[in-house]
Amino acid sequence: MEDDYVEVRKSWWERNWKWFVPTGCVSLLLIFIVFIASIFFGVTSMMKDSDAYKGAMNYKKISW
Repeated sequence: MEDDYVEVRKSWWERNWKWFVPTGCVSLLLIFIVFIASIFFGVTSMMKDSDAYKGAMNYKKISW
């Protein structure tokens, strides 16, 4: 009778969801933060390279 025992193996998701879900959420959050930071730094670098910004900074330096 002991030979008739069949071990039921759980699926990958049932075995690993406890670490996969938090890791996935943190990964998505980090990707979102990097995306927002890249937009912010991209826009500020474009503004600093513009002629209007350079002219305003030159005007500020002269007036001081």
